Amino acid sequence: MIDNHTFVDAYFTNNDRTHLKTLWKENDGNTIRPYFINIEEDPDVYKKFMDMQKITVDELDERTFQSIKSQRKQYEDLVWDIAKREELITEKSKTELWDIFAEILFEQGTDNELLFKLKLMMFEKDHVKNSEDRALKGKLRKAKTLVEVIAVYNEF
Repeated sequence: MIDNHTFVDAYFTNNDRTHLKTLWKENDGNTIRPYFINIEEDPDVYKKFMDMQKITVDELDERTFQSIKSQRKQYEDLVWDIAKREELITEKSKTELWDIFAEILFEQGTDNELLFKLKLMMFEKDHVKNSEDRALKGKLRKAKTLVEVIAVYNEF
């Protein structure tokens, strides 16, 4: 389709599958150039492309899926990098997470809000929610420290 270029890829760029983006690599270089085909306006060009490249519509659909998947991954990586750079999130190693967990677990003045949220999460678990042991549920409700909450939870 583009003289002195080799076909690289093609995929639809809209949900209606009426716009096709084709990619072509320069034969004597590394430059990749796009060539767009509007299927509704240029059906002959589309047919010529499909015949020349011996591509089926199913193959185009698969290439479109792979392109969307790749673009999504690039987007997620970019968002992750921006969030780290702006210090909106931090990555923690398993050791750091364990240290944080241990600090919270063995802290003397347990945060009541944290304790409440943990108990709620535990009561939402099916094996606790469906338990007939009212005494054990009461014991979990009355637990005053994280260690005690975890110990009672392990009794279910």
